[in-house]
Amino acid sequence: MKKSFVLLLTILFSISLVWADGGVPDEGEKFLGAKIAIDDAGGADLGFLGTFELIAKDDLLNLGELETGLGYGGSIGFSSNDFETGNLNTLMLGGNAYLHVDLLNSDIIDTYLMAALSLYRTSWTYDSDLIEDKSDTEFEFELYLGGRYYFSENLAAVAEIGTGFGTIRLGIDLAL
Repeated sequence: MKKSFVLLLTILFSISLVWADGGVPDEGEKFLGAKIAIDDAGGADLGFLGTFELIAKDDLLNLGELETGLGYGGSIGFSSNDFETGNLNTLMLGGNAYLHVDLLNSDIIDTYLMAALSLYRTSWTYDSDLIEDKSDTEFEFELYLGGRYYFSENLAAVAEIGTGFGTIRLGIDLAL
């Protein structure tokens, strides 16, 4: 079921990229986002995250007529999952780098590749006194292919697919 859902969302995202138009944000632009992470969000099926991005450089690479840009930022995420024997909570803090490439030569779709190094703090709390609660901290590399669809100059729907805090991430970004 999960694989079918991921496949359906991937197909819908691909179709929307073909039919819609996106542009690379300008140097100095800032984005604040709220997203839902679906599937494998720190050990849970669903997680929530906030993101921030600053466009540091536009026209970064010479790719012919394709506009490019470089952004950096951060993210914070939380997920929780209840099991029969206890609870799993995950807190994620990440440093992100974005490579924007205007693959569609459009003003309302922004396509990008996002890479992150994230710190995960996971804690398990057990209902039984026989099992000791535990916690773990680790770094993980994340990689996402994403797109923003602008409904207005300052508001965009966001879809990302990749590996990290959620296989699919959906949400909104607000240009500041």
